[in-house]
Order: sequence, then C-alpha cells, then structure tokens
Amino acid sequence: MKRLRLMGWALVGAFALGIGGAVAAEVTLKTITALPRKHPLNEPLDRFTKLVHEHSGDRIAIRYIGAGDTIPVPEQMKGLTRGVVDVFYGPMSYYQGSIPEVQALNGSNMHAMDVRSSGGLALLNKFVNERLQGELIGYYASGYTFYIYTKNQPKIGADGLPDLTGLKLRAAPIYREMFAQFGASTVLVHVAEIFTALERGVVDGIGWIGPFVTNLGWDKFLKYRITPAYWQGDIVLVVNKGKWDGLDLASQRAITRAAIETEFYAHDLFTRYSAEEEKKLAERGMVNVDLEGDAAKRYLSVAYDIGVWKGMAKNGVPEEVIEDFKARMHRP
Repeated sequence: MKRLRLMGWALVGAFALGIGGAVAAEVTLKTITALPRKHPLNEPLDRFTKLVHEHSGDRIAIRYIGAGDTIPVPEQMKGLTRGVVDVFYGPMSYYQGSIPEVQALNGSNMHAMDVRSSGGLALLNKFVNERLQGELIGYYASGYTFYIYTKNQPKIGADGLPDLTGLKLRAAPIYREMFAQFGASTVLVHVAEIFTALERGVVDGIGWIGPFVTNLGWDKFLKYRITPAYWQGDIVLVVNKGKWDGLDLASQRAITRAAIETEFYAHDLFTRYSAEEEKKLAERGMVNVDLEGDAAKRYLSVAYDIGVWKGMAKNGVPEEVIEDFKARMHRP
C-alpha cells in the first residue's frame, strides 16, 4: 500500500505541473449518474467534484443534472456521446453491448492505481475513445468484490459447485455467462427497483457487491451468500471526448489530478464499507455458503475464465486484446 501511494502521488505531481498557467474561462461540466444520486457508490463523485474545484482554482464547475430520472439509464451513454451531457459516472458494464472491452474491469483484481500505472486504464480508454467518443478519466471500484445472494438456501451439486437451476437472479449483462454455468436465468433490474423485485418475487436472488445490502434493505429478503467473492466493480468517470479535447491543458491536468486522488479515496472508502457490511450481515443472520478446496477454485475459474475472458471473446473482443487486458489488470 505504501508503494501504491508513493507511485500514485508521483503521478499526481506529474499531472499537477503547469496548472498555474494562463487562467481559462470558467467551464461547467454537466454530469449524470447511472445510480440514484444518494447511492453510496456515488460518494467518490462528491470527492472528485470538490477536488476539481480546488485544483482548478474554481475555474471548472461540476454541475449535477440528475440520474435515471433525468435520462433513462440505457440512454445515458448516448447522451454523453452526443454531448447532451459532459460527464457520466456509474457502472460501465451497463453499456457492455456497445463496448464489450469494459468487462476487463470486472476481471481485475488490482488496486485502481495499479490498473492505471500498468496501462490498463489507458488500454481501455482507446476503446472508450473509439466506441463512445468519450475520455476515461477515473476508475472507482477496486475496493469491493462481488457475491451471489439468494432468498433460499442454494443447492450444492455433487461436484461441490452451486446448482442454481430454475433460479431467477437479478443481473446486469456482465453476469449472464457466469450465472448460466450454474443453471440460473438472469433478469435485468436496475438498482432502484431491486427491493421491489425481491419483494414481488420477480427474482430469487441477486448478483451484487459486498457492501450496500443492509442500507438498501435487501437483507429483509436475502438470507444466503455464496463465497468466495469474485470480480471487482466497474464504476468509472467518462468525459465527452469533444468536451475534453476542448479544454486547455491546465484544466485537463486539474481534472486528471482530481481523478487520481479520488481513486485512492474510493479504494479506501469501499474497502472500509465492505468490512463494515461484513459485520452487519453476520449480525443480521446472513448465512455464508462457503465453497471449499477444488470447488472454490473451479467456482472462481468459472467467474473469471468463463464469466469475463471467454465472455469478452464471445462478444467479439480479439484474443490478443483480451490477453493484453489480463496482463495489465489481473494478477494470477
């Protein structure tokens, strides 16, 4: 961790050089979030907003315009591409159909700063440039991992792996390949609608991260959690490419410096939230269904090899690109 911080602050310093140059005209960046505004996964955006103001000398304003109630989540990336909004913050996997390379973020098991310093973020940014006309500024999801949660005790097959045949699990597109291997079908439900979907029996469980189950009340229905954890998140901050290219160098450096500092903040924040949630879930009676030994290894192999890397290949990502992502973003 000490090495990461030293490396990260070296990057911060490098990007900070030259900020004291000519003062540009005030810039306002219209920002939208995929998740509801008060969702805790949006907390890094608040820190980023504050730091952008500070590092730009108040020359750049981040103006929040709404979430899915302003622009429906499936249309938000189109809004960014077309310049209707300037900044998108949220899970990039929602747009896997447009940019299948983004699934590499879920395959990462490295600190956000390692993903940045290895060139993983820059590699993904090439595809964000090409496919979405966006500039990938920051990655804010290296501090938490994923689990499968269910209402009822999941069956375990003779091979020691979960048998989820017949279960309907809430899932974004990234989960489909993995969940299908265990016999489950997937239902696309946006975060704001998960409580109702659980309550009405639309889904029998969910794919979700470690934190933010209890504070959203989902533990009223979810009683079992399969371990070990898998994947990392894919929360990103993307700026419209035309807007980004139109900024002067000092403004770009101020924004990038804020993005890097926020990556440290987000990792530490979500690591802490994950530990706190672990304790809350135990206190409220969540039962861990622990896979062990070879079964646990095969479960993780399904999650990464099939759920991520083969999933990317199935969606048209060339093998050499996948291997490049793996080398930069995943430690064996």
